[in-house]
Amino acid sequence: THQIRVHMAFLGHPLVGDIKYNPKYTEEDAAIVPRIFLHCVRMEFEDMDHTMFVANSELVLDLQVALSRLICLAEAQRELEAANPEAPASEEDAPAVSKGAAGRVFDVPAASLGFPGLVELIRRCPGPPQESPELTGAPGEGHATAAPEGGGSALERRMVTRCFHCRRVEVTSCAAVRRGRRIALSWRLERGTEAETAISSSSAKAAGWGPGMLWVPTELQHHMADEQREEMQALDDLPDAGAEELGEHWAPHGAEWAWAHDGLRQNGWVHLRAGGVATSKWGGGRWSLLRCGSTSLLLLIFNEVEHALRLDATGPPGFAIVAKRRLALGEGSLADAPLENLETRDACCATRGWPAPGS
Repeated sequence: THQIRVHMAFLGHPLVGDIKYNPKYTEEDAAIVPRIFLHCVRMEFEDMDHTMFVANSELVLDLQVALSRLICLAEAQRELEAANPEAPASEEDAPAVSKGAAGRVFDVPAASLGFPGLVELIRRCPGPPQESPELTGAPGEGHATAAPEGGGSALERRMVTRCFHCRRVEVTSCAAVRRGRRIALSWRLERGTEAETAISSSSAKAAGWGPGMLWVPTELQHHMADEQREEMQALDDLPDAGAEELGEHWAPHGAEWAWAHDGLRQNGWVHLRAGGVATSKWGGGRWSLLRCGSTSLLLLIFNEVEHALRLDATGPPGFAIVAKRRLALGEGSLADAPLENLETRDACCATRGWPAPGS
């Protein structure tokens, strides 16, 4: 069963209720089912006496209830959308399973949903979605046709990373294939070459699929930490960011900054290097400037969290954090879609920083 969990997490579709491989939605999943949603319905193999052994198991009751609740949720949501198509249902309506006469959605006891069995639950589910418009056409019969290479289909994806164990370059790809009117995704994991580009384990995690979604054993974590220390030593040899790169607002204060999570006592440091590279107490990262009104924010990224740093307009030189983006969870960068009033909004946390040469 663990192999199933690993494969599904790698594809970006971890099992519901899987704390190890799907911790992002642990609380949401627990509201529907209290354990991993994984069940063996049928098992068949040849026994030692060459007879076929077949075992069947109906979907267990707690998982039947979970599926029933999801079906009721979907039906209630469709009714709400049909009644008011221009205004989507509010979050307060989301956890309900039955619609009342006044248009409001109310919850009902799980036991009242019954235990209809897996076949009946599948029958109650809505049909499959329409065929993807990017893959329409007349494919040949009797064989699967891959989507054209070089882009054009939103279902084509490719990622270049390094193996956690041997550290060799590996290429993961996902392409749409078609057999008749059926569409599926074909996944491949192949050895790459040192010439491959865009190798980044952090971006792999942010992608929501691939090796970055897998749990890493403790021994490999230690090994990766050693490699990160070697990379940090290499980054420390880079020169400081110059005045032209830092811009008119940040250049007078230098490239070395103290970091205080509570805003008072320094517990870290950040060093801005040339070429948009950053080093910190917590590892390497990157930085860039974002023009915002009459000033420039500094976008600092480490551990796949983007921090928007704004210089204090009054008092001693220092910065406050006015916004954060957790890139690993799919939150978009402020560089692509800046928030409004970043130059005047209040700080989003207590973290403060100040110039600290030599820190």
